Amino acid sequence: MFAATAGTIISGAVAERIKINSFMLIVFLYVAIVYPIVGSWQWGSGFLTV
Repeated sequence: MFAATAGTIISGAVAERIKINSFMLIVFLYVAIVYPIVGSWQWGSGFLTV
């Protein structure tokens, strides 16, 4: 659920400025690679856990 929200934030930032294929690649890489890494820092006893 949160990963889908992260993808929509990217789409709002680049609307009508980027080709659809490039957008799909960026969102895929972000949701598949960046989001899980950064998310694990906070969730699951990561080092950013308060």
